[in-house]
Amino acid sequence: MMYKLELTACVLTTLITLSGCTGDDAGVDSRPRALLVVSNHGELGDTGVKTGVWMAELTHPYWALADADLDFDIDIASPDGGDAPIDAFSVRFDFDEFLATGNPASGDPGNDRFLESDQTRHLVATHTETVTDQDGASAEVTYHRFVDTLPLSELDVEDYDVIYIAGGNGAMWQLPDHAELHRFIRDTYESGRIVAAACHGSSALLNTTLSDGSYLVEGKRVTGFSTAEEVYLGQDQIMPLLIQETFDDRGADYVEAAPWAANVIVDGRLITGQNPPSAEGVGAAMVAAVRAQRGLD
Repeated sequence: MMYKLELTACVLTTLITLSGCTGDDAGVDSRPRALLVVSNHGELGDTGVKTGVWMAELTHPYWALADADLDFDIDIASPDGGDAPIDAFSVRFDFDEFLATGNPASGDPGNDRFLESDQTRHLVATHTETVTDQDGASAEVTYHRFVDTLPLSELDVEDYDVIYIAGGNGAMWQLPDHAELHRFIRDTYESGRIVAAACHGSSALLNTTLSDGSYLVEGKRVTGFSTAEEVYLGQDQIMPLLIQETFDDRGADYVEAAPWAANVIVDGRLITGQNPPSAEGVGAAMVAAVRAQRGLD
């Protein structure tokens, strides 16, 4: 039997094959890879209030990917690398329970699983601080943070099928103006890959431009944390910008659902979710998009 030796740029520099290899099918048999991005910022503007990543916006998409039948390889990154603070209020906050009963602190199953699983618990560290409120009362507060996140500057777009940007209030002071993140998003999208974001993570898309200078979101259906939700929380005058209005300014077609209603919008290879209850749906949409790209439907 004679083998045809081809020098290609598929996966290996040299590939011995019976049938050849093209760029269209390169990597289809390899594990899909997902990059989940969180913010390093931990202060709510100049209020003195600690904030960070809304934990479920990382954990729910993580488990949607990890539990899929595609054997995803998942990395967690941040603009600066290293630690990424988690909003302390989010660790035990279960939106399903909150919407059903008004009790938000019964525990989030996805977060609990992330903190307990051998697969993920090493990705989170804690420390305790004594916090004094405005009335002078003191209490011990445990803060969580994602640790050892990969710095975006050391990563290659070509290594990933999909990039996802998680939210949380901290995102609003880092992601809208982070040029390296915008470059990574642009290169991901322009190379035919999938871009996704949820809640305040959608702020990373607001100022991302394509190679022709146009905004990535121009003419596309998108969503993100709504102005009504910011008003509900009393944050509309604190945030450096409002996602809904800025999407409108960028020429996007912003799709709004009622506050706290799950809302996932898919426009081609761009997937966005409105709020924390949308994060799991964004994860499911990412799985579906990767399956479609790999011809697995």
